[in-house]
Amino acid sequence: MLIMLINEILSDENSLILLDEPDAHLHIERKKEIKKLITDSKAFTILTTHSPTLLNNLNEENIFIFSNKDSSGVNVFQLDKPKGLEEITGGEFSLIDATLIAATEKDILLVEGKNDYNYLTEALKRFEGEYPDFNYLIINCGGADNVPVVLEQSVLPILGKNQLCVCTFDEDDNGKKGKKKVEEIKSKNPDKNITAITHPRYEGFPSKRKEFFMEDYFAPSAYKNILKEDIEKATSFKNVQDLSKAKTIIEKNYINFKNEEFEHFKVILDKLMEFKKDFRS
Repeated sequence: MLIMLINEILSDENSLILLDEPDAHLHIERKKEIKKLITDSKAFTILTTHSPTLLNNLNEENIFIFSNKDSSGVNVFQLDKPKGLEEITGGEFSLIDATLIAATEKDILLVEGKNDYNYLTEALKRFEGEYPDFNYLIINCGGADNVPVVLEQSVLPILGKNQLCVCTFDEDDNGKKGKKKVEEIKSKNPDKNITAITHPRYEGFPSKRKEFFMEDYFAPSAYKNILKEDIEKATSFKNVQDLSKAKTIIEKNYINFKNEEFEHFKVILDKLMEFKKDFRS
């Protein structure tokens, strides 16, 4: 009603209307009506919003993301970059992620995928009292290949002087390639605070193993019994062939693992805290 009053009575074709989060506290269906009210107006309207619902109803060329995190002034970029990243990452990196990066003053941690994000987030919950100053914004990039792309297109243009960005990778072929690309980006931008690592191994992990994955931080005892039960239930070759892999078992059951099964995650959490401490000093 208020927007209609402004459009129909208080404004004309020479008016500029500024609306600060006009969709706040509105029912989700009502948010969609704001676009029609603005489109039908004779005036020119600029509005701010944090609502994905409203953003999804506006034309992409009309959406801009603003950031004002340091003394360098206001940074502005169009939706095409985060929208392109959303397509590249198969929807894993979203417009909300881009907005969070633009708005945050936290240090940024880019991880390969949603499992890495979930496991690190859960580990932090389990050991919350031990890492009160962790305070990284963790972003899932939807794959090792996407980490350098997200870094270059979304993080780098708005990374503040007082912000650190760490990119983590599995220690496999894809992870090593991703790490190398990040290091190349860093070499071209020496003034930016960027660090690339493969997940540090914990003491006692077999040294002969050439690869190390985020899932390796879980003690095998956490999922061995589940796999054993599946094998015992199998009644044919086909049953055994179709059994879930350890990766899938971890993905489905990690929430129920005991705290001690997360103990090895302290290695990577300690490393990330070390980067933060070194950077601040």
